[in-house]
Amino acid sequence: MQGGDLSSEVLPTVLVVFETVIATPPAAGPTRRWRKAKPPAADAFAWDQTAEAALWRLTLRADVNVELVTFMGEEVASSIREVLRTQNFPARTAWAADSPEALARQLAYMPYVSAVYDGDPVRQFTYGNRTRIVTSHNKQFLGAF
Repeated sequence: MQGGDLSSEVLPTVLVVFETVIATPPAAGPTRRWRKAKPPAADAFAWDQTAEAALWRLTLRADVNVELVTFMGEEVASSIREVLRTQNFPARTAWAADSPEALARQLAYMPYVSAVYDGDPVRQFTYGNRTRIVTSHNKQFLGAF
């Protein structure tokens, strides 16, 4: 927006992987096991306060949209959206991708996505130059790298 005029400019978006950056699963073990059974609700996860504070800092200082992505299915994504709606969390929406590889393929059609923050170091090269690996040491700097 310049001089009070409306703009059609698309804001950059950062994608944050829910189960590796924002929250820790309620039970130990791989998240893929939940696809066969009923997945846990989003409020059963332990939400990380450091990541939330870093996302608040990012959204307040820069014009960026934050979206949460989960690989645990649409039920979990719906549950996350409900938590986002009822609590004051700095993300616009949450959605499900089938797998990290499927998300990497979708990124080709999402030029507005500037970064994908993932906490799994195995996926370091999965999303190309948009990959940002988040560890416990750099979690407070989300958006700065």
